[in-house]
Amino acid sequence: MGIRGQGSPKTFYWGNEVKDGTVRANCHDCDSRWDNQTTSPVGSFPPNAFGLYDMAGNAWQWVLDCVNGGGDGDYKRTPTDGCAWLYPLCPRHYLRGGNYQRPPRNIRPAARLPASTTEQSIYVGFRVARDFDEPRAADQKDSGNAASEAISAGRKACPIDQPPPELIVEKAKASAAK
Repeated sequence: MGIRGQGSPKTFYWGNEVKDGTVRANCHDCDSRWDNQTTSPVGSFPPNAFGLYDMAGNAWQWVLDCVNGGGDGDYKRTPTDGCAWLYPLCPRHYLRGGNYQRPPRNIRPAARLPASTTEQSIYVGFRVARDFDEPRAADQKDSGNAASEAISAGRKACPIDQPPPELIVEKAKASAAK
């Protein structure tokens, strides 16, 4: 939701065209002076409706959602109430926002890239976010789970008890092969 800027139905949070006369992002062919070369300094482009800067382009951003089995385009089982898709020991999360070397189609709010939680890249970063409607993890009684405390300080998390069926099958095949 942060990249959309209040749920805009537009292709980008500023409209439907990446080039509208104002340089708004750092990507391959976005017309910024950093395109396809390097990251841009924070605050180089106008903020979205939430006042968040540099949400499109520059560097991919890790998001809380676990990959739910369908790669880039499967939203079939994704929660529709604003919850993050989570399950225990999630091996892959999504990246969003594109980066300075990716084309405009990758900086759209709808674009996402599945990535292993162990992946490292100079093209990937993260943003620390907090939902002020939820109690701070430090204010809660001891939950006994550091991951739950970290999650509660960010996007609303609604853990799923089981990983998606595709991942269960993948794990069973890997175990059988050993």
